[in-house]
Amino acid sequence: MNSHKALGLIRTFEYVLAVALGVFVAVVGTSVHRSYLPVALLCAIAAVFAGAVMARAWIGFGGIAAFGGGWFAVTQILALKGPGGDILMPAQWPTIVWMIAGSLMIVVACFTPRKWFTE
Repeated sequence: MNSHKALGLIRTFEYVLAVALGVFVAVVGTSVHRSYLPVALLCAIAAVFAGAVMARAWIGFGGIAAFGGGWFAVTQILALKGPGGDILMPAQWPTIVWMIAGSLMIVVACFTPRKWFTE
C-alpha cells in the first residue's frame, strides 16, 4: 500500500473517531443532564465544548463537523419517543437548555482562536 492510500485511510479513521466521540458525548450527556441539577447539566455542556475543541485541534473544522454531526444526530434520536412510549428527554427546561447550549458550544468551538491550535 502506498503512503497516499495509507494517509487517506488514517484520515478516514480520524473522522470516524470524531463522529464516535460526538455519539459518546451525546449519549452520556443525554443520560446525565437531568440528574443532580444544575451540576450535571453544566458538566454535560462543558463536555460538548471540550469534545468539539478536541475535534478541531485534532482534525480541523472537518473534525468539528464530524463531531457535531454525531452529537446532533444522536441527541435528536434520543429525543424521540421510545418503542413503549417512554421519553428520555421530556420537554422541560433542562432538556431545552441541554439541546440549545450543546449546539451553541459546537458553534463556539468553531470561533475559538486559531492560535490555540498551533504549535
